[in-house]
Amino acid sequence: MMITILEAHVARENWPLLEQAYLRSSQQTPPGMEQSFLIHSIEDEDLWQILTVWSGMPSLQQIQRSKEAGGTPRGVLIFQEAHAQPTHTVFEVVQHRPQA
Repeated sequence: MMITILEAHVARENWPLLEQAYLRSSQQTPPGMEQSFLIHSIEDEDLWQILTVWSGMPSLQQIQRSKEAGGTPRGVLIFQEAHAQPTHTVFEVVQHRPQA
């Protein structure tokens, strides 16, 4: 299991654009995507993240191949619609504790 985090500071006036773009994108789930969250920092009010849980590395490799072919990942496009350029971080889930 892998987790990606896209993060950007988004100007307050563009928050609705970000939320609308995220909602539109949720209608098209890419292969291997298990969950996705649009989250907003309480401490840094202009900081937003899209946290996505992926089934494994093959899903991310497919996105990487698309990126190398000139495509822009959907999460990046979501932030760009809100006039922000996100940073991207990838994590491997080492341990997972499911709900009891």
